[in-house]
Amino acid sequence: MRLYIGVTKGEELYYIEWDKVDNEQRKTFTLSGGCYDEPKTEEEGENEAKKVLSDSSYWRDLDYINDECFLNDFIDFDKVAEYVINNDGWENTNGEYSHFGEYENEEIYLNFSSCGQHQEEIKNFKQLFISEDEFKTLNKIWKERHLKPLRINEVDFMILLFNKYKNLCSDEEALKKYLDCIKWRQ
Repeated sequence: MRLYIGVTKGEELYYIEWDKVDNEQRKTFTLSGGCYDEPKTEEEGENEAKKVLSDSSYWRDLDYINDECFLNDFIDFDKVAEYVINNDGWENTNGEYSHFGEYENEEIYLNFSSCGQHQEEIKNFKQLFISEDEFKTLNKIWKERHLKPLRINEVDFMILLFNKYKNLCSDEEALKKYLDCIKWRQ
C-alpha cells in the first residue's frame, strides 16, 4: 500500500510503501520510500519527447546509428519521433513519467525519481501531510522493524495511519497537495 506523506525541500512528492507479508513461510513487516518530481502536462511531455527523439544524437548515444552509416542522410528523424511517440508514448523518453490525474483542467504526469530504502529525515521536508509525531513513529518503526517479524502494535499503527489518511493513498489527491505546495505555475 502506498501513502504520500509530504513534499521535500527538493520539491519531490515523497511516499512510503508498506507491506506485511503474512503467510506460512514468512511473517515480516516491510517499509520503503520513494519520490516523484518534475510535473508535466501531456503536451509538454510530448513536445519535449519530440525534440529529443528527432535529434540524431539521441539515436547515436543509444548506438542505433553511427556517424559512418550512409543511412543517416535518409532518415527523417521527425517521422521517427512521431512513430515512437504514437506507438510507445512519450512517458519514458525524458524520464519515467506516470499519469497522476487532473489539475486545473490539465492531465498531469510526474517523473519517478527514486525508491527503495529512501528514508527522508524530517528536516528535509518542506511540508508534511501527516503529523510530525506520526512521521517520527513511522521512521522509528522503519529503522527497528523493517524486514523483521510482524508485531501487532506496528501493524496496528500502520493500519490506523493509512485509514486516517485514506485521501493520501490517492494519486490525484496527493497531486493536488503537491502542486499547491510547490506553487506550480504560480
